[in-house]
Amino acid sequence: MKKLPVSLLFSLLLYPTVGHLEEKPVDLSLGKTLFNQSCVKCHGTAKKGAPRLGASEDWMGRSRDVDVLVSNVINGSSHMPPKGGTRSDSSGKLKAVVSYMLSTVPKQETAATTAPPEKYKTLAEGKKLYNQLCYSCHDNGENGAPIVGYMPDWENRIKLGKEALVQSVIEGKGMMMPKGGGGLESRAKYASIVDYMVAAVQDKELANSPEMKAQVKRSKEISNGLRLYNQVCFSCHNTGKHGAPQLGNKKAWEARRKQDIDTLVKHAIDGHGMMGEKGGSAIKSVEGVKSMVMYMLSTVDD
Repeated sequence: MKKLPVSLLFSLLLYPTVGHLEEKPVDLSLGKTLFNQSCVKCHGTAKKGAPRLGASEDWMGRSRDVDVLVSNVINGSSHMPPKGGTRSDSSGKLKAVVSYMLSTVPKQETAATTAPPEKYKTLAEGKKLYNQLCYSCHDNGENGAPIVGYMPDWENRIKLGKEALVQSVIEGKGMMMPKGGGGLESRAKYASIVDYMVAAVQDKELANSPEMKAQVKRSKEISNGLRLYNQVCFSCHNTGKHGAPQLGNKKAWEARRKQDIDTLVKHAIDGHGMMGEKGGSAIKSVEGVKSMVMYMLSTVDD
C-alpha cells in the first residue's frame, strides 16, 4: 500500500471531510413559524421601538450580523427580555428567527455600507433614553402625557420652546414627576429626549415613517382604551373583584395573554365568568371594546 505524504495525512486529520466545515443552512420557514408564534406582537407593530418585519427604515443603523443579533436576543436588548420572553433553549431556533427577519429587509438596506441619515444619528440617543424612561406614559397618553408622534397633543407645547419643555421635564409638570422619575445625570440627556419627541411630530420624514405611524395608531387605541376603562372596567379590574384579572398583575393575566386578542375581545363583548356583556356597559363598537382590552394587556407587557 502506497503511503500518503505526511503533509496530506496531517491535513486529513485536521479536516477529515469538507462536510464538517459546512454550516447547516438556516431553516427560514421554521424562523417564520417561530416569529408568528412569539415575536409578531412587538415586531409586527413597532411596539417599544422593535424593528418591524420588512421595514427598512426600522433597521437603519442596526447590526446585520446574525450572530450579534442572536446574542442580543439571548441576553435581552432594550425593552426586549432575554430570549424575547420565550423559553427557547436553542440558539439554532433563535438564529432561524433572526435570519428570517433579516431576509425580509430589502437587500439594498442591509448592505454593510448603509448608514442612517445624520438626523437619525442625532436623535438616536434621545430615542434610546425615551424607550428607557418615558414610553410607559407617552406611548399611551397615561396620566395626561402627550402621545409621542401625535401632533394635536404637541401643538401648544411646541410653542413654549425647547428650553421650557426641557425645564418642565426636569422640574416635573402635571402628573409627571421631576425628571420623569428618572435619575439621568445631565440636562443634555433630557434635552435629547425632548428633541426626539418634538422631532416625532415636526420632522416630516420621522413623523411620516411607517414606524411612527404604527406607533401613533396603537397609542391612540390604547389611550382611548384607558379612557373607556376608567368609565367601565376599573371597579372590578382595579381590585380583582369577582375574579376579574387585576390591572397590571402579570400572574392574573398569564393564561389570557396566550390567547389571541380577538378571543379576549369576544369574551368581553359576550360576557365571561362573572362579567356581563360588554362589562355591563353601553359601548356599541367592537373597536371600543378592543381598545380597552389593548390597554389592559399593555399594563402587563414585558
